[in-house]
Amino acid sequence: MRAAASADKLEEDERQIAALTKRVTEGRVTRLSESSSVVLDLGVEAEELPASDLNQRLADAVAAIRRVSKVSKGLSGCSKKALKEATASIMESAQLLMTRTTAEETTLLRAQNKKLASQMAELRKEHEELKEEMANFRREQLRREVGLPPTTTPQQPQLPSQDAELTRLIRQEMASFNARFSVLEGRILRPPLAGDQANSQVPTYAAQAAAPRASKSAPAAGAAQKAPHAAQPSQAGSAGHKKTTPTAASQRKAKKEAKLAKNAGSTSRPATSESATRPEAEFFVDGKPSKDLFTRNLGKKKISLEFSA
Repeated sequence: MRAAASADKLEEDERQIAALTKRVTEGRVTRLSESSSVVLDLGVEAEELPASDLNQRLADAVAAIRRVSKVSKGLSGCSKKALKEATASIMESAQLLMTRTTAEETTLLRAQNKKLASQMAELRKEHEELKEEMANFRREQLRREVGLPPTTTPQQPQLPSQDAELTRLIRQEMASFNARFSVLEGRILRPPLAGDQANSQVPTYAAQAAAPRASKSAPAAGAAQKAPHAAQPSQAGSAGHKKTTPTAASQRKAKKEAKLAKNAGSTSRPATSESATRPEAEFFVDGKPSKDLFTRNLGKKKISLEFSA
């Protein structure tokens, strides 16, 4: 139990010594002094630190040495490292304090003061912008609550000089683009070959098929022009023929009726599947002439009317 307790105590001491060593090591490169509100960036050299920070570094180094001296019975590797770092820090701080003068300290403080002043100016500017934004926001909220339309800031019109400059730049870019495109076109596209020209002169099948049609359409147009002149005498002749044809047709119809009446008893018509609407069906029944005189006379009259029409 005692061995375990001593081991735990030794481990706790080692952790404390490691923390002090880390604090001393960080103080050599970057150090935030408790007595100063200046935040130093990484990579700050010891020459740039004020006297208060150097004093704090000395205090940390001395504290580490004292802690090691209290717990050291047999120094381990971590303890040796802590002593080494503390000694180096004490020597460096002591040399700087001995060589530094009041003028250098004042110059360093002035540089830090100037840096802080610029930071304060930026913070004030941001604060004013934030106050203006909050005032605008509250104003808009009040207008919405009252029911007024929101205010819109008028856009500043573009100056004519800016338009002219923009137009000039666009034209310049387009001209350069066209020049590059023409160069690329000349490199990519090949000139026409002799074979391409020969192929372009050979007529296609559609052109060969359309040539006879064009030649035939010319005589057809001439014949169409002559046709109206030749149609006039033919129309006159047909008119005279129409005047004479009705008498000949009536004579032929009369002869045909006489023959039908004469041969009605001797000849028999074959049975047909035609409808009974024809005149022959009215005085022929089953291919035989009807003995009814009235029916026969009615059929003859219908035949004569049909031929005369």
